[in-house]
Amino acid sequence: MALVTEIFADFASAAAACGPGYDSGVIADVIAYKTALGVDPRHFAPEQAVNSIISIGIATAEITERPLRVLDFGGGCGFHYFRVSAALRSKLRWAVVETKTMAERARKVAGDRFDAFTDLSDAAGALGRVHLVHASSSIQYVPEPLSTLKGSCDASGALLHACSFSCMGAPSDCRRADIAFGCERNWPDAADYCRPAGQIPNHLYEL
Repeated sequence: MALVTEIFADFASAAAACGPGYDSGVIADVIAYKTALGVDPRHFAPEQAVNSIISIGIATAEITERPLRVLDFGGGCGFHYFRVSAALRSKLRWAVVETKTMAERARKVAGDRFDAFTDLSDAAGALGRVHLVHASSSIQYVPEPLSTLKGSCDASGALLHACSFSCMGAPSDCRRADIAFGCERNWPDAADYCRPAGQIPNHLYEL
C-alpha cells in the first residue's frame, strides 16, 4: 500500500528527491526482463498492445510499400514491436527511440529484429523513410512535449499513432490527446497542436 511520506512545494523538488527515476538502471533491467519473457499474446493483450496492433494494421492497409517503417518513440525495450510482429505478418523495419539507459537494454533484447536510438532524428535517418510514428504514453514525459510532438509529425511522411498523453496548451475541449487529437502541418501556436478528430480510428492520424 502506497503512503504519502513527504509533500513537496513543486514538481522540480519532488523529481530531484526521486533519484534517477526513469533513467534508473534497475528500472531498465526490469523492463528488459519483462519484455524478453515472451508472453503468449493470445493469452495476454493489454490495451497498449491492442492499440498498437490496430494502428499498425491500418497503416499496412494504407501503405503498400514494404517493409513498413515504424519510428517507436518511447518504445521501451520493444514491447510494441514484439506484440505487433506476433500479430501481423507484414514485414517491418522498426526503430525505438528511448533514453540512453533504456536504449542500451533495448539493443540487447532486440538482437537484429529492431534498432534502438536515443535521438528522434537519428532514428528517422536510419529508417530512411518513416511511414508511421508510434508514440504510446511517452510524449508527456519529455521536457518539451509539444516540440517533441511537432518533431514526431515532421519525421513521418504519412501517419502518426499517438495515445494516452496530456494535451498541454490545447483548447479547453481537448484535455486528453486520446480523446481528440490531430496533427497539422502548420504550427503557429500551441493551440494548433490539437483539433477535434473524433472520426479517426484508434488515434491514427494522417499527416
